[in-house]
Amino acid sequence: LQFGVTDESVAGAADGAIQLGVSGGTPPYTFEWSNDASSKNINNLQAGTYVVTVTDSNGCSATGSATVEATTVACLPLVELPYEESFETGLGDWLQLINDHFDWTRNTGSTPTSGTGPEAASHGSYYLFAEADGHEGKKAVLEGPCFDLSTASTPMLAFDYHLYGSEMGSLTFQVSTTAGASWTGLYQIAGHQGNSWQTALVDLSDYAGQIVKLRFIATIDGQRSDLAIDHLRLGEDLSTGLTDLSRSSLLTLWPNPAQDRLQVRLETSVAESLQWQLVDCLGRAHAQGELQPFAGLAELELAVDRLPNGFYLLVLQGDSGPPLSKRFVVQR
Repeated sequence: LQFGVTDESVAGAADGAIQLGVSGGTPPYTFEWSNDASSKNINNLQAGTYVVTVTDSNGCSATGSATVEATTVACLPLVELPYEESFETGLGDWLQLINDHFDWTRNTGSTPTSGTGPEAASHGSYYLFAEADGHEGKKAVLEGPCFDLSTASTPMLAFDYHLYGSEMGSLTFQVSTTAGASWTGLYQIAGHQGNSWQTALVDLSDYAGQIVKLRFIATIDGQRSDLAIDHLRLGEDLSTGLTDLSRSSLLTLWPNPAQDRLQVRLETSVAESLQWQLVDCLGRAHAQGELQPFAGLAELELAVDRLPNGFYLLVLQGDSGPPLSKRFVVQR
């Protein structure tokens, strides 16, 4: 048996192949591969060793094997954790993709189109936004560097986003373990989300120990679809880092872990209404509501009996200032 091997172009691409040559015996031949294939040549292979048994018309057989390897692609530049970027001096380690439709814009203050976009950055003075005017139905891709998660056990990404507008499109976050050869979608926000900055938390623990690339894709719908991002943070368990530390001591949750009910106590000296959300580690809101304006002490009870076991955030957003959040666990 003779083997001709085509390796995977990159790990996970499943584009390897084995061409088999047979000499001797009496044809016709039958082929039995370890991946259950029965053809002479096999394609669409991932890296690994494949064993084949060839049997001729007289019942004589021969067995052999071939190994498909994955081509190693260097992922550079390599950035270690913890990482933070607010675009105060430029794009930092992030790049505009050259084969998309248009570029993200670094901006301070409001965006040019009324009725959409933020009026200021969520952190510092600058942010990035995708300009909707003239780009209806188009995409802008912002691609990050290679992040080294080799020493992280619970890596997470936190970022601030602003999706305000009556014709809002979507913001998609993707991850690649193949140096950008292929991508997996982890998070998407679509439609009008209100005229305020909000914080998303993306759990990357499935990629702990690996090297990954990250990217954001802005998809524009109509003219009032300016969407923005700011203050990217990548590190270990950032859920505690989302808390506004100047107010964190004023928010108390118990019991923690919770089973069916979560007790909340909030003390504030500012009379303002508060929007609350129960958010999982993928940024999905499972419940939400509003607290009427008050100053002083407020207590409420939230039902968590329908939430699956796991980590969650209670996120409180007032009329001004950054959101206040605290992590809790549902465990039964």
